Amino acid sequence: MIVQKDSPVKRIGDLKGKRVPIKYSNQKIAHRLFLAGISTAGLTEDDFDGVPVANVVAAAKEFVQGKLDATYFAVGAGKVKEMAAQVGGIRYLPAETTPEALERMRKYAPAAYIEIAQPRKSAPGIVGPTPMITETFVLFGGKHVSKEIIHKFLDTLYSSKAVLGKAYPRWKRYSPDKMWRKTDVPPHPEAVNWFKAKGLTMAK
Repeated sequence: MIVQKDSPVKRIGDLKGKRVPIKYSNQKIAHRLFLAGISTAGLTEDDFDGVPVANVVAAAKEFVQGKLDATYFAVGAGKVKEMAAQVGGIRYLPAETTPEALERMRKYAPAAYIEIAQPRKSAPGIVGPTPMITETFVLFGGKHVSKEIIHKFLDTLYSSKAVLGKAYPRWKRYSPDKMWRKTDVPPHPEAVNWFKAKGLTMAK
């Protein structure tokens, strides 16, 4: 959740009664993660002066026009940089991290975890170490996918960080040694064999 830099709102719980985007009718994943975020503070959409929006871009427009007190957007996105420039600075609100907060969060995002975002030039709004809800991207493959294809794909992904970073800047923060992560989806046996052969262990 994002507020303007000089907003008196310091935590997600402070948004109660404020003008906040809700519903995200054309972007279901954004709605799910939004609900996960506000749930860490024990809030629901009914706790806001809610403004229904279609997606995060529509909400961003409402935010810069002063029609919203807060909005939701992924850290480091290009649109966030635009918002920061248009409103004179922004600030992300920290997610709550108590065991109870995480239990509420995982009702909406079972595979989510908390990662501490550190200030960096490419991420306006992170003004200090900030707990943020994070999810892992998972590549699905059927049981029929051959050993050769699995190994070739993982070899390429493991050795191509520089090339990927040129194609899309976020890949520059990718850690090949943390490719193997625990998820609710059973891993392909040949992927496990490849990870072990590389000496990788499952990242938490």
